[in-house]
Amino acid sequence: MGKILKNTFSVSLTAFLSRMLGVLRDVLIASMFGASISSDIFFLCFRIPDFFRKMFSEGILSSSFVPVFSKYLSREGEKSAFEMANAVFVFVSIFSMIATILGIILAPFVVKLFLPQFLSNSYEFNLTVLLSRIMMPYFIFVSMLAVCMGILNSMKSFKVPAFAPIIFNLVIIFFAFNVCDYFNPPIIGLAVGVTAGGIVQIALQIPFLIKKKVFGMHKIRLFHLGVLEFFRRLIPSVIGASSFNINLLIASFFASYLAKGNISALYYADRLIQLPMVLISSSIAIVLLPVFSKNSLSHEKSKYLPVLLQGLKSVFFLIIPAMAGLILLREPLIRLFFYHGAFDLVAVKNTSSCLLYLIPGLWAYSGVRVIISVFYAFFDTTTPLKAGLMSIFFNFMLSILLVKNMGLRGLALAISISGIINFLILFVKLNSITPFSVKDIVISACRAIFVSGIMYFAIKILVFWMNNMLDSEMPIVINVAMSVIIGVLIYFSVNVLIKSPEISMLKNKIMNK
Repeated sequence: MGKILKNTFSVSLTAFLSRMLGVLRDVLIASMFGASISSDIFFLCFRIPDFFRKMFSEGILSSSFVPVFSKYLSREGEKSAFEMANAVFVFVSIFSMIATILGIILAPFVVKLFLPQFLSNSYEFNLTVLLSRIMMPYFIFVSMLAVCMGILNSMKSFKVPAFAPIIFNLVIIFFAFNVCDYFNPPIIGLAVGVTAGGIVQIALQIPFLIKKKVFGMHKIRLFHLGVLEFFRRLIPSVIGASSFNINLLIASFFASYLAKGNISALYYADRLIQLPMVLISSSIAIVLLPVFSKNSLSHEKSKYLPVLLQGLKSVFFLIIPAMAGLILLREPLIRLFFYHGAFDLVAVKNTSSCLLYLIPGLWAYSGVRVIISVFYAFFDTTTPLKAGLMSIFFNFMLSILLVKNMGLRGLALAISISGIINFLILFVKLNSITPFSVKDIVISACRAIFVSGIMYFAIKILVFWMNNMLDSEMPIVINVAMSVIIGVLIYFSVNVLIKSPEISMLKNKIMNK
């Protein structure tokens, strides 16, 4: 477990750097374009490539590749595993190229079919088609990237795949600073940056795969049995693990019928939700998947249960206080990051209210990322698929019911409720297959809620007291920084005082790292 914690820390640190650059990227976009019709169209078109980017950078697609690759690596050796990887790479590349060409050709028809509200304005329609076509080739590079990341993760090489999103964000930032002004409208420059970022990402991975002799003189067996197994798992894995991102796509579609700026508000709220989710749950899930896969090959379920329980407890122990912090600091954080340039107070309020209704489902989204790793490691893609489809169905129906009276808040609430449904289905099913101590997890989560409540009110009282002492409101950056520091100190101090088992567990793993 010490090695798992070490790898998790490494992935989390890299993910943290990536997310901070992602925040900087979004700060620039918010400052340049605000919550306008241009930004709405960009984010609407960006949702599709961003959907695939999240799948790969968060290790979702790897969940269908890693178990298969690990099986061949363990049972038949590197030669067979690398032949399988090469064949998958070829098939994925060909498929993504065909899909991209069709997407570019059919873009006007797709926009007419799914976004008929843009037909009344030729500028909006033409810009949507153009941005879609520019960003479509990103699908090719991010599909290749998925296979590369899956191979490296299977070989316990986590740093290089985790570094890829950092490169992507740096490219976007470069284009925002240096390229956008050469286009009319400037938002086109960002779309070009997305595709350029995909090229640089895949270019980073290839040298490391060549060094590990994955892409060498291996015979390419296009009809390797592992290829069929991978593709048989692919679609169920994507739907099962990506239901949250699919639900965001659905919400973006409904938001396109609301007032301008709502798509942008949903995007920025999602960005803040993604920070704790990726840093905590996705990092843990990426590291645990190879561990679960190894145990599945030896049929040692007794070994993965303690790892699963510790993984879930660790996620809830860290994600619940993050939820409390986001509820308390949601508007100050949005003001700090995005309230610049074209991003006005109306956009701040819309984003803040949307974020408030996304937060209740954060614990569920995070728990799902860990639990599905177990199902995929033991080659069960059916259960996550059914749970994911149920989540998508409930989200769609709830969106229809809630959007009329609640607007964007209703769409966010629908995502939260559907995420909780997804988690409960998977949790109950896993416990029915391999019984474990539900009581321990519930007690651990309740303890985290109790201590997070103490932290929440302590921060609120201390910040209120300090503002009164100064006879004025503190600068927002100091307010946020002090709240975070005080919150972390209070949360961990109270857990130490009550002798929380999670604190002891983390301490032991750090000492044994």
